[in-house]
Amino acid sequence: ENPKLIDPISRTINSTRCMQYFPHMSQDTVKELWAKFQEFDVDRNECLDFAEVIKALMSMGLQFTAQQAEEAMLEADINKSRTLDFYEYLVVSDKLFSKKGHSELFHTGAALENRRVMAKTCVLQ
Repeated sequence: ENPKLIDPISRTINSTRCMQYFPHMSQDTVKELWAKFQEFDVDRNECLDFAEVIKALMSMGLQFTAQQAEEAMLEADINKSRTLDFYEYLVVSDKLFSKKGHSELFHTGAALENRRVMAKTCVLQ
C-alpha cells in the first residue's frame, strides 16, 4: 500500500510525510503538484486513471506514444491498481525531473527541461 500523503477529510497535504518520502522536493513544489493532480482528477476519486494520466502528460508538453504512456504508468503504479494516487503521481514527477526510471518516457527532452526547473526550485529553497 502506498503511503497516504493527503488527509482524506480535509484533503490537505501531510507535509511531514511528503518530506519523508520526497525530501528533495520543496513544499511549494509539492503544493503545485497537488493542485495539478486535483486539476487532472476529473472524477475527484483521488486517483488518476489512464485517460487522466494522458492529459497530465500532454499538459507537460511531452511527446509520447500510447505504449510509452502505458509503460510509464505501469512502472509508477506501485500498488497495481491501474490508477495513480498522489504518492505515485509524485513518483512519476520525480522520475520525469530526474530522468530516472525504466520507461522511455522518463528519458525525454521534456523531462530534461522539467529537471532544470526542479533544480532551480530546490536551490532557491
